[in-house]
Amino acid sequence: MNEIIIDSITKQFTGKKVLQGVSLSFSAGHRYALLGENGAGKSTLSRIISGSLAADSGRVSLKGTPAQFRTPHDAQEAGIAMVHQTPSLADHLTVLENIILGSEPQFPFGIVHKAAAVSRITALMDRWHLTLNLKSRVSDLTAGQRFHTALLAALYKNPWFLILDEPSANLSEAERDTLYATIAAETSRNDNPLAVLFITHSISEALANADETIILRRGCISGCWMKGDQDATEKAITTAIFGDEKDMKKGIRPVEITTGSAPTDGGENSAPDVPLFNLTDVSVHPADFPNLYNLTFSVPRGSFTAIAGLKESGLSTLENLLTGFCTAKHTGRLEFCGTEQPALTPQILRSSGVGIVASDKTYRSSNPDLTVRDLLVSHWGHEAEILAETGIKATLDDSAATLSGGMLQKLILTRELAHNPRALILANPSYGLDVASVQALKETLTGAVAAGITIVVLTVVKDTLYQAADFRWQLESGVVTRDA
Repeated sequence: MNEIIIDSITKQFTGKKVLQGVSLSFSAGHRYALLGENGAGKSTLSRIISGSLAADSGRVSLKGTPAQFRTPHDAQEAGIAMVHQTPSLADHLTVLENIILGSEPQFPFGIVHKAAAVSRITALMDRWHLTLNLKSRVSDLTAGQRFHTALLAALYKNPWFLILDEPSANLSEAERDTLYATIAAETSRNDNPLAVLFITHSISEALANADETIILRRGCISGCWMKGDQDATEKAITTAIFGDEKDMKKGIRPVEITTGSAPTDGGENSAPDVPLFNLTDVSVHPADFPNLYNLTFSVPRGSFTAIAGLKESGLSTLENLLTGFCTAKHTGRLEFCGTEQPALTPQILRSSGVGIVASDKTYRSSNPDLTVRDLLVSHWGHEAEILAETGIKATLDDSAATLSGGMLQKLILTRELAHNPRALILANPSYGLDVASVQALKETLTGAVAAGITIVVLTVVKDTLYQAADFRWQLESGVVTRDA
């Protein structure tokens, strides 16, 4: 039986111990969930197992034989593949070319046998219930489609052990359910079953979809539960992640807001009774996103407004519309600060003091090829101060690709708030954050409203942020209604 055992693994970065003697085993035919607070060492551990990072000490053995993975290729040769939270794809290539890159089937004389590749990929898409245009360029894909491309690239290498870092972060609810149902089927096959390790912040997601739930805290294993264990409760797992209530409160670090710091643009448009947004019978029918129909709602100045809905209900379209990224023309009347906008753009929003935290934090609000310093370049000369405010363990010269999803989220939010915006639009801001970080975010946003900043949250879940809003709306099948 395929099995990998890691024994006493340690890893340290710039004086910080990330992993401290971690020992675990993973066997084919089982599903594993790995949870932990932001910065607990989850991604570091998975990168060591998948060969993209070397441990400082400890041993890895495969089917009882010592193994050493110096590169991801070494791990892939041993049947281990990983889909990273930020997939490394070649944007200028097609979906097909990305999937087969490095594993191209060939005719004699090195000619790529594309028909054979397409046939095999099509079979994988059918088996995993995926839909992708293999001819599309990766640069044109959504975050969810990028994940599916990276997943197919991993599956194409025929692994027995699949590692997924935050797999549901950019998927709709239906896509998430399909993914976990397929994982259950693939790990329970009679012939060549997979082993799957998925990293998540969702306790309910872990308990529902894993045979074994593992907790990392400060680089150490702090808890492990098998499916069906009576003591596998949300409270017990939360304690294993954060410690007791006192420890959890220490991790709640809201971004400081200076009262009264939000700028105004003067004149008629700064009047407090003029909404930030006012939509009347707005409809939009983009080619690649769900439609929106006859939207009528407003976002009062200085309020906390939240809109909840699934991506397939049009939430991604609404995000693009309100943040100026919608390329399709809308009908109806869309007013921003009292002025009708036939085509709202990011430039109009930015010049009016609106900050944006996109749902695609990896490629729209940042870029994995940039350093932390690059991401903070709009605060030239004050980058170190902004980084210190986030509380994350990183340096200005660290690559954005090395940051966990939660760390990147904190960095982007702090950067946007440091501009003292008049308004802030956040899409799925709590996804990828642990419980303590979500509480800190809630306190940050309510503090921002108290300072006169208008907050707009678009979310797929009616979580604590949604409940904290002054005005709540629901988006279903492209139609928005007021939530009582």
